[in-house]
Amino acid sequence: MISEEGSGLTVHILRVLLTPMAGLYLAVVRLRVWAYRCGLFPTVRLKVPVVSVGNLQVGGTGKTPLVIALARQLQRRGLQVAVLSRGYGGGSKSPVTLVSDGANILGNAAAVGDEPVMLAEALPGIPIIVGSNRAFTGAWAIDHVHPDLLLLDDGFQHLHLHRDVNILLLDARRPFGRGRVLPLGILREPPQASRRADVVILTRANRADSGDQPENMASCAVHLRGKPVFRANHLPIGLRDLATGERKGSSLVAGRRLAAFAGLADNSSFFATLREMGAEVVQEFSFPDHYRLTATDEFNIRTAMDAGRLDLAVTTAKDAVKLSTDFLKPHRVWILDVESVLDDEEGLTSLVLNRTKE
Repeated sequence: MISEEGSGLTVHILRVLLTPMAGLYLAVVRLRVWAYRCGLFPTVRLKVPVVSVGNLQVGGTGKTPLVIALARQLQRRGLQVAVLSRGYGGGSKSPVTLVSDGANILGNAAAVGDEPVMLAEALPGIPIIVGSNRAFTGAWAIDHVHPDLLLLDDGFQHLHLHRDVNILLLDARRPFGRGRVLPLGILREPPQASRRADVVILTRANRADSGDQPENMASCAVHLRGKPVFRANHLPIGLRDLATGERKGSSLVAGRRLAAFAGLADNSSFFATLREMGAEVVQEFSFPDHYRLTATDEFNIRTAMDAGRLDLAVTTAKDAVKLSTDFLKPHRVWILDVESVLDDEEGLTSLVLNRTKE
């Protein structure tokens, strides 16, 4: 995949060379969707309602915080929820892995991936199950943890499993990027695929440039055709000490010189959030999405902190589950916790529940 914003002769040549590949990829994607629609590929319907949260682009739309927010709301409404995840980045070959039974976290990031463990830590009382075949995983969950409802994390393209509610997340800053599919752009599917959604949530609405809003909303209107649209802001709620779990407010980093490191699809938003909280981010360490730090990475961060006389490092909850509690000793590492705050949380939850009863 090449940068959509890139320019210059080299990028132009790459785009020319990759255009046939993108055309072939798009043809395969459309053929697959058509095959499911026509019944050539089977779709499995489970015994309990399935709500999917997914996206069109590769990473970076805030699925995990939104899944956490929705799971908590459904739990408050009295439902026993179980979350199904693919477990990207995990090494387990098992068709089903119970990451959390709701009471205990049974899996680790090396085996099941970082996001399922992050979900397990954030959602006490809610089982988290990992498996590549979500229909099989869902059936296992029904037999073993007896949920009222299954919440499918990153499931928009998982057409093998019938969804009662299909929630599509679009980044408010660039809902459809430049409209290009892989490997020319960031989209797994073309913008027209958004018509499969029942509900759309524009995430990171607080980071969208007001100057781009008219163009973005016009683009959404073309494809969404009157579907319910909600907005969500990703907001910091405080910090946790990696070693002790101690919690502090945002004032901890205000006016402090610190190092920050992250392995997200969009690390720049994490660094920007810290600066908005008043931190002076002296050193940025940006790693690829789902990256696991090596001993060399740890050494480089320690060296930079010592050289800059920094006594504080901050990372993300997603990265924290892959670190040991003695990471960077004797330096203290803090985790920045964020929440997905919907403009109408009750409205979304009611809509989801009503559709699962239809």
